[in-house]
Amino acid sequence: PGTEVCHAFAEDPRNEDLLFLGTETGCWVSLDRGHDWLRFSYGMPTVSVRELVIQDRDSDLVAATHGRGLFVVDIEPLRQLREEVAEHGAHLFEVEPAYLWRMASRGFQGHKHFRAENPDYGVTFYLWLRTAPDEPPELTVHDVTGKELTKVQGEAVAGVQAIHWDARLGHRLAAPGTYAVRLRGHEGVAARAFELRRDPMFAAPRPPADTSNPSR
Repeated sequence: PGTEVCHAFAEDPRNEDLLFLGTETGCWVSLDRGHDWLRFSYGMPTVSVRELVIQDRDSDLVAATHGRGLFVVDIEPLRQLREEVAEHGAHLFEVEPAYLWRMASRGFQGHKHFRAENPDYGVTFYLWLRTAPDEPPELTVHDVTGKELTKVQGEAVAGVQAIHWDARLGHRLAAPGTYAVRLRGHEGVAARAFELRRDPMFAAPRPPADTSNPSR
């Protein structure tokens, strides 16, 4: 973008064609190593972006802004959106493992109260549609036997979209384990396996009590 004052630059360590640029008015992304640039909004306000860091393990882009704090966004679908993927009419991206967090309030700490929305609970599926369909796309979730457990709907729009499943089956939370997601009505689109994992704070069993010293 020739009219922008540029402050920061980041190259994805896994996909060399994926570049990010922080400017005086926001963030830009290139999927073809800088040949074309698109404004990377995804909820980011018009704000000066002074530093960019890619958190490789969790596929997150972290943008430090002037006066608006930090902006963190999942870039996993952009990492996978290569030219051969974009040529397909529809594509389900590989799904990152999701954790079944045990939600609890820690109360207020410090002298001032800060409140913000929690991230979407459950798992996020990313879907690519080359053109906008006539009807909203529908994803189905299956167990390891192939049995359909539930379904979620997306939006009838072109491009990459995030579709959330709250990891609930009716009125109960799904159990940890391996599942699969499929795009209904598109037999040529590969299904994707994914994991629901226990909250790591509660996954490990407690060590046995030490009874060697009765005076404790």
